[in-house]
Amino acid sequence: MSPRLVRVGIVDSGINARDPQVVAVEGGVGIRVRDGRVERDSSWEDLLGHGTAVAATIRGHAPSASLVSIRVFHRTLEAHFEAILYAIEWGVEERLDLLNLSLGCANRERDETFDYACARARDRGVAVVSAAGASLESSFLAVEADFALEGEEIRFEGGRFHASPWARPRGVLPREKNFHGTSFAVAHVTGIAARILSEGERSLREALARVASGP
Repeated sequence: MSPRLVRVGIVDSGINARDPQVVAVEGGVGIRVRDGRVERDSSWEDLLGHGTAVAATIRGHAPSASLVSIRVFHRTLEAHFEAILYAIEWGVEERLDLLNLSLGCANRERDETFDYACARARDRGVAVVSAAGASLESSFLAVEADFALEGEEIRFEGGRFHASPWARPRGVLPREKNFHGTSFAVAHVTGIAARILSEGERSLREALARVASGP
């Protein structure tokens, strides 16, 4: 049986489709908030590098996945909360399989709203992978970084997935000089999830937990 095509939306600073570790991008959308209104356009290419590094990390685990750029970061790695919520809804409308959100929100009062958006996405067939929040229970696949883990290694503990914080290696560049942090732990889990889905698995959280080690 041939692998199922898995479409992964990357909510980030965009993607550079010409990057040799990315290979190809299906397309995408640019989302921003101006004067209190959410706007979208076709400007989905990366100008900051972060989203491209996330895409390359995902691609390292899931070479056959179709990557879709959902650009919410523009001049800096900051975005309006409303743009992030809109990005999730856009991914649902486009019938993506996975949404990678290598980001977090410092305002804990927004956790409930974010989780509700992720629950709606999940119920409509789109799994969201994001940095873990304060709650031990979430509607998305919650991820934390663990510097003791490498590459394919993931750990499942307390309802959260733990993965390496190191981005995919870039040639001879020392990894300490490359992107790293929770963003890339999220990307590792998304990449492994995409590969699992391509193999026909439907119960994603349970399948990820099976391939993960315990505490």
